[in-house]
Amino acid sequence: MSGSPDNLSQIRDILVGSELASLHETIHAVDIRLQQLIEGFKKDLETAIEGLHDLIGQQHQQQSDRIIAIESMIDQLENRQAESSNHFTQQVEELRNQMTARFEELTKTHQAHTESLMERLNAIDNNKPDRETIASLLESLANSLRTYPQSGIEVQTSSSNE
Repeated sequence: MSGSPDNLSQIRDILVGSELASLHETIHAVDIRLQQLIEGFKKDLETAIEGLHDLIGQQHQQQSDRIIAIESMIDQLENRQAESSNHFTQQVEELRNQMTARFEELTKTHQAHTESLMERLNAIDNNKPDRETIASLLESLANSLRTYPQSGIEVQTSSSNE
């Protein structure tokens, strides 16, 4: 067999050509199917990523809404606390003012009573007879009673405790 390289190539094409063509077609079909699967997976992956992105966005929005609601509640509580604190401070100030006014009133009343009592005490001190005057009056009364024995009153000159 003497063959040229072209003949050899023709013989090879005749013997294996149909199998090679069939193999190429199968590879090409597998390649197309792989491309379709890859494209399908890409679309599925993109859809899943978009779904996750949307879910994350929704969760983020819900968390933001919750944070805003919590901040609002905190503001309301702080306002209530400030109002309560102001009200308490006002009540304490009012009570302090009432107590101060009452204390001043009682102090004035006490001072007026003290002055009145002091005036009475001074009047009593100024008007009370001293011992000598009382002794003199009692002595003069005793003398008067001695000089009027006809009145029927007995006068004892010595003191007796019975």
